[in-house]
Amino acid sequence: MNLKDKKVLVVGTGKSGIGAANLLLSIGAVPVLYDEKADFDTAMLLGQLQDATKVELITGNLSEKIISSLELAVLSPGVPMDSEIAVKLIHSGCKIWGEIELAFQFEKGKILAITGTNGKTTTTTLLGKILKDHYDSVFV
Repeated sequence: MNLKDKKVLVVGTGKSGIGAANLLLSIGAVPVLYDEKADFDTAMLLGQLQDATKVELITGNLSEKIISSLELAVLSPGVPMDSEIAVKLIHSGCKIWGEIELAFQFEKGKILAITGTNGKTTTTTLLGKILKDHYDSVFV
């Protein structure tokens, strides 16, 4: 998906939301950072962005005008799909990705994902060791 010069909503202004916004900036997209809460240090948040002048920050209510202008919405893992904002986005027809999907689509390299209820840490540690012994650059 070509997102150059396209508005992409990032729901959630935590560490992973900032990471998603920075990735979007690096590919030429126009991130719109959104959080329904307004009780955070705006200056500190904007200081973590590669170029805060190219990011719109919205708190509180998200207008229909903004929603209709979006190419994509990226939801933080902490935002349930039955939340008010997710339901609004779904009803508007906006495409929704999680942060992992965003990273997968635009980051270079191979990705190994481990899911499940039990054993993720053990499996991750074991596979990380095996891959680090075989490849020059591995991040776990």
